Amino acid sequence: MPRFEIRLLGGFQVLRDGAPRERFESQRVRALLAYLARHRDRQIARALLAGLLWPDESTATARHNLRQAIYNLRLALGAGRGSASTALIADHQALRFAPEADLWFDVDAFERAVAAGLEAEGSVRVRELARAAELYRGDFLVGFHLEASEGFEEWLSAERERLRETATQALQVLSTTLAARGEHRYAIRHARQLVELDPLSEEAHQALMRLYAQSGQRERALAQFQDLNELLQRELGIQPLAETRELWRSILDQRRPAAALPEESAGPSGPLVPLVGRAEVTRRLRASFDLALGDGVRLALIEGEAGVGKTRLAKTCLDEVTSGRRIRVLLGRCYPSPQPVAFQPFADAVHAIAGEELPRAARAPVGDLAGLLPAPGSTGWPAAPPARSAPAERVFALVVRLLEALCRPAGGRPVEPVALFLDDLQWADGSTLALLDHLLRELAGLPVWLLATWEDGAAGRDHPLRPLVAGATGRPVDTVRLGRLGGDAVTEIVAALTGDDDARLAAFLTRHGEGLPLQVVELINLLCDDGVLQPLAPLRWGVAAADALDGLAVPGTLDALILSRLAHLPTSVRRLLSLAAVIGRTFDVGLLQRAATEHPGVVEIAVQVMRERWFVRPFRRLWAGHPRGSELTLWGRGVRRGSFEFSHHRIHEAIYQGLEPSRRRRLHLRAADVMHEESAESTAYHWEQGGEPERAIPLLLTAARRAAARDDRSSALGYCRRAQDALEQAVGGAAGAGGWRDQRRAIEDLRRRLTAP
Repeated sequence: MPRFEIRLLGGFQVLRDGAPRERFESQRVRALLAYLARHRDRQIARALLAGLLWPDESTATARHNLRQAIYNLRLALGAGRGSASTALIADHQALRFAPEADLWFDVDAFERAVAAGLEAEGSVRVRELARAAELYRGDFLVGFHLEASEGFEEWLSAERERLRETATQALQVLSTTLAARGEHRYAIRHARQLVELDPLSEEAHQALMRLYAQSGQRERALAQFQDLNELLQRELGIQPLAETRELWRSILDQRRPAAALPEESAGPSGPLVPLVGRAEVTRRLRASFDLALGDGVRLALIEGEAGVGKTRLAKTCLDEVTSGRRIRVLLGRCYPSPQPVAFQPFADAVHAIAGEELPRAARAPVGDLAGLLPAPGSTGWPAAPPARSAPAERVFALVVRLLEALCRPAGGRPVEPVALFLDDLQWADGSTLALLDHLLRELAGLPVWLLATWEDGAAGRDHPLRPLVAGATGRPVDTVRLGRLGGDAVTEIVAALTGDDDARLAAFLTRHGEGLPLQVVELINLLCDDGVLQPLAPLRWGVAAADALDGLAVPGTLDALILSRLAHLPTSVRRLLSLAAVIGRTFDVGLLQRAATEHPGVVEIAVQVMRERWFVRPFRRLWAGHPRGSELTLWGRGVRRGSFEFSHHRIHEAIYQGLEPSRRRRLHLRAADVMHEESAESTAYHWEQGGEPERAIPLLLTAARRAAARDDRSSALGYCRRAQDALEQAVGGAAGAGGWRDQRRAIEDLRRRLTAP
C-alpha cells in the first residue's frame, strides 16, 4: 500500500511515497481532500459534501460535480490498478479515507505533539512542543480561498483560528520553558515564530525583546521595538503600550558598545539531550512530594555517583511540581572548600529571597538570618560578626519560623507549599545536617518538601548524613538511588536527537558512555564539536556520514573527554575558562574580566561561547519559570554579565586539575589580586593556593575571629590551623622567624581562648 503525506499547515502539499502529487484540477478538489483528511476518522455524507462545496447548484448538479471531484482526487492521488482506491472508500451515500490507509497528516501530528508536550498535571515536554513548532509551518491552508462556498469558508476560518490558538499556546510555553532553562538561542527562535504568527501582539514582541536582551543582543532588542512601533503606526495608527515603551527604555539605558571576539566564532549550540530512563524514580519523587503536601514535612534524598544525573532529576521534578500549582521554591547548595561552611545551603536560600516580596511574618526572620549567615558563595561569616548571644540554636529557630511563615501567609490565605532544594550535601558540614534533621521534627504537619542530592561515594564512612539516612525507618525520609543508564535508555536518547533509531550511534554511545549520563552527554557534545553530529533541523541532529563513527578516537576517561572538548575552544575562550575554573565552581563575569585584564566585550562573548558549548550555565539563586522585573536591568547589560556556574562539578574539576601546577598558581595569584572587595576567606584561599601564604595569614585570622564571635569554635579552629600552616610555610625554617612573632602570638592566643574550658 502506498504511503500518503498530506501537509496543510502553511499551504497545500500532497506526497505519495515521497513524490509530490500535483494533478488536482481545481480548488474544490483540494478542498474535498482537506475536509476528508480533517475528518478521516469518520464517514462524510455525499449530500453534506455536495452542499458544502457547491451550495449554489441544484442537488443533481452538486452531486454530479462531487462525483467528478472524487474521480479527479483518485487520479491526483495516483490511480493505478486500484492502489488509490484503497486509500478512499466511497459508496452511494458517503465517502472517507480508508482506516487502514497509510496516511500521515501534519495537522493530526501537530495536535498530537502539542497534547504530548502539554500533558496532564501541567508538566512540559520540550521536545514534543519543539516538534509541534516544527510542524506548524504556517496557518491552516494559508492563502486558500473557495469562491461561492460560504459554508466551507466558515469551516476553514474556524479551523484556522483554532489551530493558530493552539500553536500560540505551544510556542509561548516552549519559549518560556527554554528561556527558564537558559537555552536562549532556541527560545528566541520560537519567540520569533510567535511574532510571525501574530505580528500585532505586543506581548509576543515584549517576550522577544526580553530574550534578545537576556542573551546580550541589546541592539536587536531595540530594533525589535522599532519594528513594532512602525508596524503599529502603519497598520493601526497607534503607539506601543506604556509597558512596551518602559521595557524599551530599560534596555536602552543599559546599552553598551559591543566588542568582537578576535578569534573563531562561537559555532552552533550543542544538542539538547533529554532526560530518559528515570520514570520510576520520578514517580517515587512525585509520591514523596504528594506525601509532603498531605501529611507534612518530608525529605526526598537522591543519591548516586557523580555524573549520574541527580541534580538534573531534582530540577526536572521541581519543574513538574511547580508547573501545576503555586509553590515557593528555595535553592541552596554546598561547595567543596578547605573547611566546610556552617549552614551554607541555607545561607544561599535565605540571601536569595532577602530582596523578594515575602509574607510579613517572614520578613523578620529573613532579616535576622541574613545578618547571621555567611554571604552566598563565601567561605566564612560576614564582616559584621553576630553577637555571642546568637549561637547555632538561634539559626535553627529562625529557619523554622521562616518556613512556617512562608507556609502560612497572613490575611486568611490558604496554606502554601514550600520546596527547599539542597544540592550536593556530600560537602555539607555538621550544622547543616543537624538543622535538616531538626526541620524534620519541628515542621510536622506543614507542607514542606525537602529535596536533596548527595554523592554518597564521595562521602566518607563517618559523614554526618549517614546516620540521618540510616535512621530513616519510620521517619519522613524517602531515599531514591540513581543508577547508570541501560542500552534502551541510550537508544531513546538517540531517537530523540535524530528522529530515528540510529543503531550505530546508539551502540557507540552505549559502549563509550558506560551508562553514565554525564559521559554520554559529553560524548554527544564531542561529536558535535568534531562535526560528526550535525544539525539537520531545529532540535534534530544526524551523523554526518555512515562511516563517521568508524575508527573515531575516544578519550578513555571522563576527565580526558572533557579536556578533549576543551581543546576545541578558541584560545582566548580556553584561557578564560581556565581562569574561571581557578576562581571557583561559580564565578562572576565582572570578576573574571578584572582578573583577565581583557576588554569586557571580549570576556562576555567568550562566556557566551562557553555557554553554547555547555561548559557553563547562568547561576540563578532564585527558582523562577518567568523573568522577574528585577532581573531586567541585569539582562540589559547582557546575559553574559552576572554569575555563572560550571555545568557540572566534574567539568570544573577536570579543567582545574588539568592545569599545569605553575600556571594554576599564577592564576590563583591573579584571582587574589582582584578579590580585595570579595570575602576575606575566599581571598585567603587564593593566596594559599598561589604560593604566597604570608598574605593569607591576616585574612585567616580575621575569619577565625568572626567564627569565634558567633561561638562557632569548630570553624574558628579550622581557620587557626590554616593560619598556622601558612605561617610555617612563610617562615620556611628558623631564619627570619622573628618577623612573624606577632602573627604567631595572635594565632596561639586565639587557639588558647577557643580550647579553654
